[in-house]
Amino acid sequence: IPEAVGMTEEGIYEMYRLLALAKYEERYVIPTAYVADAHALESQSLEEPGCSLSFEGGPGMYDSGPFGEASGGPVP
Repeated sequence: IPEAVGMTEEGIYEMYRLLALAKYEERYVIPTAYVADAHALESQSLEEPGCSLSFEGGPGMYDSGPFGEASGGPVP
């Protein structure tokens, strides 16, 4: 394959090391643009405690069984 694209095996490995593997300092970087969003989300969760899915008619708010309304019914 390397010869088909005009490269050597070592050249492909060097390209892989350069492009695919991040330097240690760059692995877990949180972009600074998202810091404000994180603060806004945190303050919102403190103002309105609870699960974001626990609203009227939301998932898990029905009295049906674990497999829905028709679970356990006779098979036609």
